[in-house]
Amino acid sequence: MSGQEQLVKGGKSSFPFFSILTLIFVVAKLAGFFPHSWWIVFIPLWGPISVLVALSLLFILAALIFAIVGSVIDEIDKVRSKKKKDDGKWLS
Repeated sequence: MSGQEQLVKGGKSSFPFFSILTLIFVVAKLAGFFPHSWWIVFIPLWGPISVLVALSLLFILAALIFAIVGSVIDEIDKVRSKKKKDDGKWLS
């Protein structure tokens, strides 16, 4: 399946806003109304990719935070259970 076929769903593009915005920028650049670099002209094409990358990084960050918090909670539980065992030795 080609990249174009992946973007098309039911005959409509997944991200028509970015495609239309890119087309407007290209026409404006060719007409001389948009004096910026071609890199700036094609930034709207990076929109869908940047959203996916940002969401992926957000999920990775959340997973790391949950893993760190989980391991800290496990360590706290180990210390508490050890302390309870030690407290019981002194009472008997």
